[in-house]
Amino acid sequence: MNDNDHLVLDIADRFYLAPGSREQAIRDELGLSPVAFFQRLNRLLDNPTAAAEFPELVNRLRRVRARRLRQRRSAA
Repeated sequence: MNDNDHLVLDIADRFYLAPGSREQAIRDELGLSPVAFFQRLNRLLDNPTAAAEFPELVNRLRRVRARRLRQRRSAA
């Protein structure tokens, strides 16, 4: 994992109060669009190295992803 991967996980772990502040942090700190950020984050969640380095964060984000996927499937 490189420094940008660590930054992606750090941004995903932060709590944002103001609407749009996460998207602004993604653009300012990574120079990515929010869509590109979440694509990269999803790849990291499936990466065993990320899971080994940040097990609590990766497992929490995996649970959130799985819950949202279940909600989308049940709504369809």
